Amino acid sequence: MQLTYSQARGRYASLTRDRAPDDPELVAAKRTMQEIALVNAIEKVLAKSPPLTDEARARIAALLS
Repeated sequence: MQLTYSQARGRYASLTRDRAPDDPELVAAKRTMQEIALVNAIEKVLAKSPPLTDEARARIAALLS
């Protein structure tokens, strides 16, 4: 099961209560929360947009690599 943004945010918030800012589990939870937010934003934009051209796909892929 994949986490929703709310679940990831809740986990991160919970960990911030008793973890140091550089704690590996807290850092990973923050990264997960940010990744989910990014994916959600991309999905939202793509849902409203016309199909991407091959050139646009290549540019986006280059940004992600």
